[in-house]
Amino acid sequence: KVKHKVGRRLPPPKNATKVEVKTKAIVLPEQSVAVEKKGLAVNRKQQTLKELLMQTTHHNVNVRKDALYGIKDLFIRHPKEIKLHKLAIIEKLSPRISDSDKGVRDALFLLFKLAVFPGLEEVVMGPLISIIMAHIFNAMTQLSMNIRLMAFKFLDLVVEHYQSTVIADYSAKVLQHYVDILGKTGSFSQDKDKVADILTGLVHYLSFLHSTRQPTNASPVQGKIQLFTLHGYKCVVPKNKKVAAVAMMNFTDSGISGLVESLQALVPVLLEGWAECGPSVCSVPNPDNSCLECMVFILHVFSLTFKCLRREPYGSKESYHGAVSPSMQTEVEMKKWVKTILPFLVDHLLNLFPLSPSSQCSHKMREQFVALNTGICEIALEIAHWVGIGCLPTERIFQYMESSLEGQVLPAYNKKSVEKYILSLIRFIPRIILHVAEDWKERLLKAFTRAFTSCKTNSRMKLACLSSVEKMLLHDVEDTTFEVFQREWVALLPKLLWELRHDNHDASRLVLQVLLHIGRSATADSLLCREYTALQPTLMPFFSMHLPSQQNKVKVLYGPFVKLPKDCQELAIDSLYYFSNFSSTFLEALAHCCIYIKLDVSIMFRIIQVLQRAFSRGCIKIADQLSFLLTLIVSSKVIRDNPEFCNEGNETDPDPSLGFGRYKVLTRIVCLCLSELGDESIVLGLIQPTIFQELAHKPPLDITCALLRVVVVLSSRSMQLPVQFIHDLPHYIYRYLIDIANDYMMNENSQKLKYLCPYYILPCIFLFSRSEKLTCLVFGLLECSSSKGSESKSAQVKHLCAVSWVVIQLYKIECIHYRFSVCESSTKAILENINSLQTSLFINTSNEERELLM
Repeated sequence: KVKHKVGRRLPPPKNATKVEVKTKAIVLPEQSVAVEKKGLAVNRKQQTLKELLMQTTHHNVNVRKDALYGIKDLFIRHPKEIKLHKLAIIEKLSPRISDSDKGVRDALFLLFKLAVFPGLEEVVMGPLISIIMAHIFNAMTQLSMNIRLMAFKFLDLVVEHYQSTVIADYSAKVLQHYVDILGKTGSFSQDKDKVADILTGLVHYLSFLHSTRQPTNASPVQGKIQLFTLHGYKCVVPKNKKVAAVAMMNFTDSGISGLVESLQALVPVLLEGWAECGPSVCSVPNPDNSCLECMVFILHVFSLTFKCLRREPYGSKESYHGAVSPSMQTEVEMKKWVKTILPFLVDHLLNLFPLSPSSQCSHKMREQFVALNTGICEIALEIAHWVGIGCLPTERIFQYMESSLEGQVLPAYNKKSVEKYILSLIRFIPRIILHVAEDWKERLLKAFTRAFTSCKTNSRMKLACLSSVEKMLLHDVEDTTFEVFQREWVALLPKLLWELRHDNHDASRLVLQVLLHIGRSATADSLLCREYTALQPTLMPFFSMHLPSQQNKVKVLYGPFVKLPKDCQELAIDSLYYFSNFSSTFLEALAHCCIYIKLDVSIMFRIIQVLQRAFSRGCIKIADQLSFLLTLIVSSKVIRDNPEFCNEGNETDPDPSLGFGRYKVLTRIVCLCLSELGDESIVLGLIQPTIFQELAHKPPLDITCALLRVVVVLSSRSMQLPVQFIHDLPHYIYRYLIDIANDYMMNENSQKLKYLCPYYILPCIFLFSRSEKLTCLVFGLLECSSSKGSESKSAQVKHLCAVSWVVIQLYKIECIHYRFSVCESSTKAILENINSLQTSLFINTSNEERELLM
């Protein structure tokens, strides 16, 4: 055998194939990573979304965690990527909810909280919520308690961002998982901190459920509708006749019966937890703080559970839009169920009420005991809806409510600490006040009234008291004690409006809603109606007040009304409709509000319209209504120093928001209202002294024009003027026309006079067409004034120019030429006077005066 040398390579076999390739050059394509990612969204480590999503399923914990942080960084840099790849993001990230590593789950929670959920609205996210909820429910069934607890945190996060969808489709299933984890034997005594976290999440979820759930037999399209008031004292209609789209709260996953069963299943679990924590709190001098906290949360859950089961109308407008009551069958079943659990509630909760802390307890722990007692009291009053107040220890409950309202439960503490507990009890006052004994009724009403008057104007407690006052004012009971407190509450409302000023819109809106609701609900000649009408003197500061000042002038002090939002102003105006009568001073205050230059024109019109309708009902005297309407005309301050009233070549009405345009609209409204008061000739005769009195004071042109328009409108039906007007009016019309001419000559280059002069002259034309004698008298005054001399030659020239301008403007109007035929002698005399003045003064006049004469 041949021995080969070590390390020697054997020669290839004779049949081997040669694979060697010989070439002069090799060309390879460019393989730069930076070039491949050009144009793609990357994070600070130059990683794309596709790469990061693939790394979220890596077997290494650190790689998964870094990938999630990298995705968060990418979304912060490129937020548009979230909507573009939402399906891939949710499908890849949702399985990490059940990840075995705590760091990965925390990183995913931050990613959802800070980037993904804020970037996806509910409309966009809707179809994908089912994927997340499936993984959350899967995590809730894991053996690891930490994963299950984290799943509830993810649920809180989803509910926070997508409340409507989760509440509508998954409520029964979510509550069942809460029942499963809380029903674990010994969980309350072993893992108190973890149980407290679970109960906190359950409180949040039930709060969302309570605030969003509709009545079960509501229409599928029934929901929040954007409303606006059209003659708000009559009706409320949907804006544009369109119903806003809302989520259908029909609980499609298991029906309403499944939800009710899940809510009912919570009660025995909570009672068991209360029994586990009770000995550590009630039987020792130093209560366990964790157990005490759990018991407080248990009471919160109890309260919210009974609120959801009661299915009462929710929202701030429940008093105005009553919800559909539940079916009789469901109500009977609920009463039976409550009666079965009532002995357990009495045994575990009510027999211990009220709990008293030992002297060794800290200040914070004493406040926790107040929360416990308030919660027990609240639960007792909730179940009274089904079993009646007589089945409960009313003496202890009412005693505690009285002490709470008077601030005696924590006398050594700040009132802010007690206020949040009183708020939960105030809403029960209207429910129970009609079902208690007379002695307790007076005591509770006194305590409530004292709390209502003592709390701060802009506090939450004041709003809660207002809501309760609104409900109690509508109780139709013949009770002397109750009527005394009703009068006191109604009298407080105007003062409260003044104290709120114009900064607290929500509180002012609520007070005005209460006033409007009282007005709508109070029957004629009832005590409440009389008290409501008697509010006018105290309501005046809210609208306006006139104060005497120096030089015999009246100074107007405007109240918060003129600066409130438009919807609040509308509520305030609509509430006026229900006054049974109006005082003259109150109408004067409203008139000053109408002429406030910054008040919206629609609000001004609304005030006039409401008062006009009140007059038609006989609530305003004819003299007061006439005084109100004429005050609007003669007391307004007309601002004509505005931009041009019309464009060149196109005559248009001025902007109503400007001073003159606003006054023009106001004049039209007043004339229309005066014509609706009754027989026009009688109305004209009633206001005749006021018109001549105002004209004698030489008012501005705009006010004079408005007064003449009133005369024209009220004489339009008979087409004749009363004798007194024909005798006294010519002098004022003559002076008015001369003032128009002087104004024109002073502002001849102003474009706005193209609009103003025809507008000012128009009422005179109508008056001339209705009285030949009036026309002759006015032309006679023009003739007489043109022949009079003057101390100043310049003044005489200017006056003669004004007379000639008036005559020229009147003769331009062809429709009344027939009236001027009887005034030819006066016209010729005016022309002769002008000619003689030109001849006598032409030589001795300046160039400017010659131009005027020419």
